[in-house]
Amino acid sequence: TKREFSALLGVPEPNAKGAQLVVQLYIPDSVIQKLGPLTLRAHLGPHALAPETWSQPGQYFYSRKLEPDWIASGSILVEFTLDKSLPPAGADRRDLGIVIREIAIEPR
Repeated sequence: TKREFSALLGVPEPNAKGAQLVVQLYIPDSVIQKLGPLTLRAHLGPHALAPETWSQPGQYFYSRKLEPDWIASGSILVEFTLDKSLPPAGADRRDLGIVIREIAIEPR
């Protein structure tokens, strides 16, 4: 991913308990070696979700509860920010951050 990225996600059937955002991600060893710990933040409209920081490479889940009144039927845009990423270098023109395996809104 780039340092800032977003996902437009489908919303499950309305539920009085709300839903949860689930992100399955991978942090490469090369990114941790060069940058140190990475912090991921997410916003759902005006609602900031608690950030999480990882200091080791590997596979992780970022999961946060979403209140029922934050969710409308249809789809919602979730915006993500990493505190840092590796800038493009040489022939590789990509910013390097985390690898996203899956992002979903699931019922609680």
